[in-house]
Amino acid sequence: MGILLSTSCSDNWARIPEMYRNAEMSPKGKEALLREYNAEKATWDAALAFIGRSDLDTLKAGKHEIPGTEAFVNVIDYTTRLEGDFEYHRQYIDVQYIVSGGEKCIVSPLTDLTVNVEDYRESEDYGMMNGPAERARIQEIVLNQGMVGIYFPFDAHKPNMAVGETPEKSRKIVVKIPVTQR
Repeated sequence: MGILLSTSCSDNWARIPEMYRNAEMSPKGKEALLREYNAEKATWDAALAFIGRSDLDTLKAGKHEIPGTEAFVNVIDYTTRLEGDFEYHRQYIDVQYIVSGGEKCIVSPLTDLTVNVEDYRESEDYGMMNGPAERARIQEIVLNQGMVGIYFPFDAHKPNMAVGETPEKSRKIVVKIPVTQR
């Protein structure tokens, strides 16, 4: 899946750091990334600098601020799972970087999901959905060590899923970048 960018968009696309351009995301996400990156370049660059740190494998799990921005990072150690629900956010974009291990993330347009599993909590920017999603619109992404997935508010995503039948221990960095344009 992909989208075509006009020539002027392509010129701007080339200015986005390679790690973001190569990230796994929904087709609609590429358009949103271009818009969001250009609107808040300093924040996205600070997030990329955080992801580029050499101490990610030993960094204490939990929340970390990114100085000079409204973005923050959650360092998460987890074991992948075989089942789960879709989560979604309204205020933040998730930039998920796999430090070790790997995971499968299943992505669906939020509008395709009809079953509310857990009400959206504004204070945590978190809600859970499930329900019938058109199979053709579901995207399964495998993220291995060193890979990035980017999920926007229109993307419901089911992260932390096992790649095969056996769950594995993994570590990831989830950078939460405020949405500038809704």
